[in-house]
Amino acid sequence: MIDGLWTAKIQAGANSTSGVLVFTNGRVLGGDSGFMWNGTFKVSGDSLKADIHVKNYDPSVPPRLFGATEYDVSMYGNIKSDTISATGSSPVYQGVSVSLVLTKRAAL
Repeated sequence: MIDGLWTAKIQAGANSTSGVLVFTNGRVLGGDSGFMWNGTFKVSGDSLKADIHVKNYDPSVPPRLFGATEYDVSMYGNIKSDTISATGSSPVYQGVSVSLVLTKRAAL
């Protein structure tokens, strides 16, 4: 159900970005124009939990969400058909929450 290509709109306070994610076999991979995302996920019923490592691969692209070039994010969301609404946080940046809306674009 979740395995596939997804687009993401991500907001942290006044900062935002968008990108693509591939969910497959418990792994999540993706990125935007300057950062790559690599992690794992688990689905239980209609709930998603993902732990993602974010790392800048293009130094000309400034950090958008937390102001850092590398960090970890834990994401929790609800799956409704081809949409996931989620929130995320980083243990390093306490008090800063991230909201995500993911839309499935293609199945694997």
